[in-house]
Amino acid sequence: MGYTHYWENPDGFTTEEWNGIIEDVNKLLSSLPSYNPVNRDGPLVVDDRNGGPPVVNREEIRFNGGGGVELSHETFHLKSSRVEFDFCKTARKPYDIAVQGVLLIAKHWKPELYVSSDGNRNEWEFARELVEKVLGYSPDLTFLRED
Repeated sequence: MGYTHYWENPDGFTTEEWNGIIEDVNKLLSSLPSYNPVNRDGPLVVDDRNGGPPVVNREEIRFNGGGGVELSHETFHLKSSRVEFDFCKTARKPYDIAVQGVLLIAKHWKPELYVSSDGNRNEWEFARELVEKVLGYSPDLTFLRED
């Protein structure tokens, strides 16, 4: 096992929800080099695991940690279509904040989206701060454990 985030979206996203998610995710990901609470000494980089930019389009959002094997783990992959169950093990590597941020954005646009995590509220606080700083809304963390 490892530190993992989980989600279920049995109905998929509507076009309006997905368009909002894409717009917000693009803003969030483009802000990462200038705001990296995980490693304040350098930028937080995410890529498609092949060195290219993250994939953010009408069908999917996909990325991993940039900067080599030591900064990447499993590829995060959020689909616009229905998903009975999915997960991403990040092993608490720096790109985890981007994974959390995208899940918070998706939950903002679709509150009934089921999201859970091996992490607690404290471990999601940097992502909540990032979303609030970049997008101007404070995500709801009530789905997370208190401890």
